Amino acid sequence: MPETRLQQAQRHVNRGRQLVERQREFIEQLRSASADISDAEDILACFERSLVIFEKDLATTKHDGVR
Repeated sequence: MPETRLQQAQRHVNRGRQLVERQREFIEQLRSASADISDAEDILACFERSLVIFEKDLATTKHDGVR
């Protein structure tokens, strides 16, 4: 059975949250090792911006009753 639009939006949000969490953990590891974290922080910011977009899409999909 093909994935519905709502399922796809939820999957994107879930994956985005996982990526953000993993990147935060990675930054902490780098920080603990006294490594440069600037690139890792830039990547985290990109992941966070994407997650906001995914969450807005999910909210819109739920509101519109799209399946």
